[in-house]
Amino acid sequence: MLPRRPEYALKFAVNPIVARRIAGGDKSQATLGQLFVAGSVSGVVLTTATYPLEMVKTRITVAEKGEYSSVLDCVRRTATEGRPGELPLRRFYRGYGASLLGSVPYNGAQLGLNSHLRQQYKQSGGSTASGAASVGISLSSSFAGISLSYPFNLVRTKLQTQGVRGRSVLYTGVSNCIAKTVHHEGVRGLFR
Repeated sequence: MLPRRPEYALKFAVNPIVARRIAGGDKSQATLGQLFVAGSVSGVVLTTATYPLEMVKTRITVAEKGEYSSVLDCVRRTATEGRPGELPLRRFYRGYGASLLGSVPYNGAQLGLNSHLRQQYKQSGGSTASGAASVGISLSSSFAGISLSYPFNLVRTKLQTQGVRGRSVLYTGVSNCIAKTVHHEGVRGLFR
């Protein structure tokens, strides 16, 4: 399976290494829980390494035409906007906590469940899943991951975009954003 985004190569490279370590050297002997942990760790590595780029991408996406003259202009302005005394690097990690909270269940379910279902399929039929079975396994594991992580993606986006283009700064962090969203929109507001 080829990664759909280049940075996923990092996630798919880290996952089997972590799974082998957790399972005592043999990934095929890993339990579902161990595979979930390996997928989660892979997601944390990916999120930490690429988050500043995601921040810049999100800001450019919601910007008015001409607001930033280039990607470097967005990087420069992001580094200089913020609370007094805030470290410039920290400004590129706004919403990072929400992203990590979403990354753990998403990657744990997506990679862990995918590996587990493929192992089960191979054990029951003696062959590697291909065709319709492979698509079904991939869809099931991706759906589980997306369902578990969507609220955190919403919170991350709210945190990343507050203050942009004169938007109000409404949230002080992940838990505050979740609480205010649920208070004003109900739990369904986290899945909007």
